[in-house]
Formats: sequence, structure tokens, C-alpha cells
Amino acid sequence: MKRLLLFLWALFAISRIGALVPISTVNAREIQPPGIATPAVATPIMKLDDVRIGMKGYGLTVFHGDKIEPFAVEVISVQRDFAPGKGVVWIRCPDPRMQQSGPVQGMSGSPIYLWEPNDAKAGQLGEGGRLIGAFAFGFMATKDCYVGVQPIEQMLQVGEHARDQMNRQEQERAQLVDAEAPQTPAAGGDGQTMRQSLRTVLEQAQGQDIPSRGAWRARLIARTILGKGLADEQATSTAAPPQPPDIAGQPLRLMLPLSVSTPGLAQLMAPLAQQAGLLPFQAPMGAQAGRPPTEINAQDIRLAPGSILSIPLAYGDLDLAAVGTVTDVLPDGRVLAFGHAMFGQGPLAVPMASGYVHYIVPGLITSFKLAGSGVIRGTVVRDETSGIVGAPITDFTTAKARLRITHPNQQPRDYQYDLVKFKPLLPMVTAIVAIESLGAQQALPVENTVRIRGSMKFAGNRELKIDSIVPGMEPRSLYYELLPPIMILAQNEHESVLLESMNLAIEVQDSLRLASMTEGRLDRAQVAPGQPVGINVTLNPYGGEPMVKRIKFDIPAHLPDGEYNLIVCDAATYAQTLLTSRPHLMQTRGVDDIMSILKQISEVPNDALFVMMALPEAGLALGHQEMPKLPSSVRTMIASPTSATTNAYVTYATKTVKLDTIPSGQLDFTVTVRRELAPAK
Repeated sequence: MKRLLLFLWALFAISRIGALVPISTVNAREIQPPGIATPAVATPIMKLDDVRIGMKGYGLTVFHGDKIEPFAVEVISVQRDFAPGKGVVWIRCPDPRMQQSGPVQGMSGSPIYLWEPNDAKAGQLGEGGRLIGAFAFGFMATKDCYVGVQPIEQMLQVGEHARDQMNRQEQERAQLVDAEAPQTPAAGGDGQTMRQSLRTVLEQAQGQDIPSRGAWRARLIARTILGKGLADEQATSTAAPPQPPDIAGQPLRLMLPLSVSTPGLAQLMAPLAQQAGLLPFQAPMGAQAGRPPTEINAQDIRLAPGSILSIPLAYGDLDLAAVGTVTDVLPDGRVLAFGHAMFGQGPLAVPMASGYVHYIVPGLITSFKLAGSGVIRGTVVRDETSGIVGAPITDFTTAKARLRITHPNQQPRDYQYDLVKFKPLLPMVTAIVAIESLGAQQALPVENTVRIRGSMKFAGNRELKIDSIVPGMEPRSLYYELLPPIMILAQNEHESVLLESMNLAIEVQDSLRLASMTEGRLDRAQVAPGQPVGINVTLNPYGGEPMVKRIKFDIPAHLPDGEYNLIVCDAATYAQTLLTSRPHLMQTRGVDDIMSILKQISEVPNDALFVMMALPEAGLALGHQEMPKLPSSVRTMIASPTSATTNAYVTYATKTVKLDTIPSGQLDFTVTVRRELAPAK
């Protein structure tokens, strides 16, 4: 009897392993069989070679809620050379709903079944038939609904690759149990991908010409780390609003809809998101698609052929998710979906969740499902051109984001998120949740100044402090403040370092703290070394009367006689002058060099004036180690013409003058230094 009770208890415990996991509580690797409609035997399939023109059948998808519904299809053609070694079945969808909407973004993966001549259930939508593949390609803005179907045998091959991959990973884990294996650094990033992505961000930033409004840090990061050429390139094209696949007649894969609150955000996201097959769009009335209504128990929604499969990229106080459809579930719980790739790079580790369709938006050019996440059911482990494969395990990792937003005359509001560590999209997703949080309660005042304070922590105990003040902020300014450092650390030629956590306090003020420098005057144009020179700078505050700021700048005591350029400038000019005069900083040897540059840029305060005087004797850098005060004999010995590790750089005498406004502009002066002007002792 005791053994029987133990046996029954064990069965109950097994049944609860990894039970339905809310989006906010997934942390550990665990099996979740209750959340997936796992069949006892494999679904009967029909191979590409057996499909004939004129065959009829049905597809399965969710048009509303979580109900899987059939729609009629008929075969109009079969291509066996759609791509090298791959074919496609072309179907027509006569269902009135499909005739109205055309191929719907979010239907990617909807299973298509065909009846054989001897099928007793032929003609009964949703009954019988054999699975031929996934609804995957479509034409937009056409008078009929034609769809390309990814053959199921090609998707099953991806499933086999996923199974082999998971077996190898399990073997590697088993070998590491109780072993003192050395910690190896993350795999090197893709420097070319970073360049292309950052180029896209910079092209979007071209219109942000006022240095104090957020884009100058992105441009300076690119100039310093990636080289002057990239940062100085003029955009050959501007970022376009998100568009559907080619509407001129070329069939392309359907996109995975991803809803955000404004068209501006959709436009910002589009260039990077579309690389992953995502279609950002503004949700109706500016609302997030979000989770199911309260009367729907999300834990009852299972992954099954035709159900929504959601990819949550961020979850917590906001559900930022791309959605497609499940094609098939294999007897061991593997899930085949989409019928096309996201990135198509093989191994993947992002959450796989159930979902809910609020409704389909039938557009004149493209239609899409307004859908969100339900409950996380596992992990997408494989991503190839023929589809994606998920498994009932939680094998993904997330970064934590904590944001405190304070608007004028409101109490601070706190927001918390898990950001999925999907390297190509993590930088964009981090910036987007910050923007969405900033505008969750109210829009920014037309005249505003926003202060951003906090830190970002990265793998390897690396931390980047943030303290930036942005006058006249627009949402895209926050995008440029946050995205570039996360992107460069995640994707560079040295080592991929992902964000671990972000903790920011963003305070909005309803006044525009901005002033331009209009003129300046020196007390005297000639001065002795070691003596101060007075500078009177006229500032024109926004909406206020001109004011004069007096600055005392000490001329270095060791300066030889001669004429010197003295400049008073804003933060962007100061940081750019200092960093671009140091060619050795562009020769990064590792990710810590990149981190050092990012810190220098982020630590320059916006609310200050900077006085700079270039000194006659150049500093010398050995690698990244700067040696500004070497004796001339030592400098000559080290700076060998054949040395590739030494670089001369310009040194400056500088002074920082804090203000209660954010200045912009630059003033140039000429100062003559003469020792004979020194007072007699």
C-alpha cells in the first residue's frame, strides 16, 4: 500500500513538472507537457510529389480568440524548384474571410490539409485529410487570395535538426555535471552585422541635428569605435515606415506582426525588426495587443495545429510579442511552426508561448492579426529557412529592466520587464520598452526636459552609468540614447557581451531647459603662462532673457610663448573633440576597450560648458595606455617610426562649468601667451 501511494504521488508530481507557466515566472529549465497538445502518433502527411493540381482541403488558424477554425483551400499549382532543393505548393483560399483579407500577417505556419480521392471525410472542413505543410508565402494587394505552402517534409527536416541539436546539448550538460569546467567567454560577435545595424540607426538619426537632443552620442560612438567614415556617411536613404512584402507581385514570406503604441515607434523598429521577419505596426487606438481578456483563462490555451504561437521578446508590464501559427506537434512535444525562418541562423533560444487573437485587421494592402501572448510553453530551439521548431523546455535567458517614470505633477510609476536575450533584437527591444513606459500614462509635454539616470549592467560584471539630460525630447531621442551601447557590446568583432540588467529613473520636466551661445568676449587677449583669463559668454535661454556667464580659465604655467586657440563649447563638441583626437581609441583590442570608450561618452554631462585649449606637446599612447607627460627624450625613443602600437594624440587643458540649462554651440577665441607679461617678483 505504501508503495502504491508513493507511485501515485510520483505520477502526480510528474504531471505538475513545469505546469502552465505564467509569462512573469519562467526561470528554470523544465518540461511543460500540459501546455502542448501532444498527439499519441504522428500526423499523417502528404509529400510534395503526391500533391496534384485541383486537390481540395482546408487550413486551420485562429481568426478570433483562441478558437481554431478551418478555411477551404484548393491546389492551383506545384513548384518543385521554388528554391534550390526546395518546392512549394500554391493554393487558393476561397473562404469569404480570406477573400476579404487576403493572406494575413500572423497566419504563418497555419497547417494545410488535403483530401485524397478515397478520403471518407472529403468535403468536411476540419475533418480528415493529410498535412501537406504550412501557410507561408503570400501576395499582397491582389484580387484573390493565393498562398504558398511550405512542404511538411522540409519542415520535418528542421525538426530532426532540432532533435539532434538538443541531444548534443544534453550530452554536453551531462559531461559538465559536477565538473570544474573553466568559464569561457561568450562567442565573438558579428562586427559586420553591428556596422550594418548601427548604420541603419544613424541614418534614422540624420534629422536629429541639434546635438543636445540625444542623437549626438550615437554618432560619436560610431565615429570613435567604428571609424570616422561610418559616422560621417550621409544617408543614401531614409528609414521608411514598415511595409508589407513586395506588393508588386513577388511572393515573399509572410511577416510576424508585432504591435506597438505609435506609428513613430513602428517606423523606428522597422529596419531592424524586419531583418527577423517581424512587421511592427501601430495597434488600433495606440494600445498594445497584450494578453487575453480577463474572462479568458490563458492557462487553458494549448499549442496545437492552427493555434497562435507567440514569441515574447519582452514581458512583464508590457507584452511585446511577435505572433505566427503552429503547423504541427510531434509525439515527443516538438512544435513545428511558421513555415519560414525568423533569422534562419540555426540554433535559437527564445520563448515559445500560446496566444490569443483579439481580431484580424483587414487592410487594403496587408492584413494582420492583432494578437498577444498567453502562457510560455517552452523554447524555440531551431530556426531555418523552412520553419522554426520549439520544444517543451525553458532554455532561454532574460535580462531584467526596471524603470521609474516621473511626469510633472504625478507620483513616480515603476515598470518591470524581462527582456529575452535574442542578440539581434535585444538592443531594440530594450529601447522600445523604455519608450513605451515613458508614454504609458501621458505624452511628453511639448516643452520638456528629460533626465535619464541609472545604469546598465552587462555580462562579466561590466557596468555603464547613465546620467543624461535631453531638452525637447522626442521618443526617438531615448532610442538613440539607449540602443547604440547595447548593440555594440552585443555585436562586435571581439566578444558578444549581452545586457544583464537595466535600472533607470526617467524624470520629465515641463520646461525646456535649452540655451544657445550667441557671443563671447575675453577680458584680455594676451596673458602670461599660469595666469587666469576671463571669458564672458552670452547665453540665450529658451523663452528667457539673455544672460552672461563669466568663466575664469587658468592658462597652463608651462605653456611656451605663442598663439593658442581657446574654445568654449557644448557637451557634444567637447566629447567629439577629445575622442576623435585620440586615434589609438579606434584600435580596440577587446570588449573592455569598447566599454572604456562608452564610459567616456556617457560620462560627459549635457548641462555644462566646456573650455578647451590644445597644448603644443602631443601626448603619446602605447596601445590604449596614454602617457601625456613624457620627457621629450623618452617620447622620441618610444615613438619609433616602425612601431605599430604607439600613437601621438593632441592633449588639452580643459575646464567644466556646470549650468542649470543645456547649452548648445561653440565659441572660438585666440589667446597670445607671453612670459614677459608675468608680474615681476
